[in-house]
Amino acid sequence: MKRVVALFGLLRGSRRLVALSALLSLVQAGLVIPIGLLVKHVFDHTIPEHRTGELLRLGGVLAALGLGGAGLALWTRYLVLGATKNAVTDLRMRLLERLHALPAAWSDRHDAALLHATVVQDSERIDVMMADVAALLVPAATLAAAIGSAMIVVNPLLCAILVPVLPVSMAVTRWLGRVLQRRTRRWHRTFDAFSVRTHFA
Repeated sequence: MKRVVALFGLLRGSRRLVALSALLSLVQAGLVIPIGLLVKHVFDHTIPEHRTGELLRLGGVLAALGLGGAGLALWTRYLVLGATKNAVTDLRMRLLERLHALPAAWSDRHDAALLHATVVQDSERIDVMMADVAALLVPAATLAAAIGSAMIVVNPLLCAILVPVLPVSMAVTRWLGRVLQRRTRRWHRTFDAFSVRTHFA
């Protein structure tokens, strides 16, 4: 959680863009509901009752909703990329300013190629992570909370049945996260070593 907060700290100059992109993502996710209801109506009533005209009209509505969702997804991605690229550019500038402010003795003790690979690759990973958090994680968490609240109201018994499964799911997710972190760190070290060997400047 602290890492997510730190990532959003980098986006403090683009919070309006992030908020707008999250709102658009929620609207895009909300379009799934009318699409599902229309498809259900088509298969339950329109097709069995041979309503050709209604089928064509509903097909047009479904196509419009699909295109609208695709347009919202494209707009959301554009906003998120704009916000994250600005944040990463600012981060890289601050890193370079910090490196130039360090004494020459510090630079002599460290490998320039490894330092270059670390700054470039780690900032690129932060870029990808921020885009995923802003465009996927925040809308998904908000939508999951809304759907979960609706499920509690609509069918409390079903939600109560799912409660014992949550600790097991959380434990498995935590274990998989640790395994993934170890393997990701190993891959980072290997890739940094590769970058050092290919650094000629």
